[in-house]
Amino acid sequence: MEETVTLHRLGLFAYLGVSFKTANCIESVMALVGQYMEKVDHWRSSSQKHRWVATALLEIESRHRRVKGYRKLWKLREALKQHTHVLREGA
Repeated sequence: MEETVTLHRLGLFAYLGVSFKTANCIESVMALVGQYMEKVDHWRSSSQKHRWVATALLEIESRHRRVKGYRKLWKLREALKQHTHVLREGA
């Protein structure tokens, strides 16, 4: 629900609401990354873990569909920049 309200507040629900009105796409990615990484019992360093996450994301990328409205993601980036700028000024 919070994601939907945020998209409405930023004025982006019409562009990205179909894909982001639930967290299912994010949960799906996290589950697949978890399956990929559960094979490792010991991490030598955090950078090694970061490399494994990056590799897992590259491996599962081809199995996912594009975000509907992906060409409008730049609007989300700009809206979030504006929003964080306003928050910093107010803090």
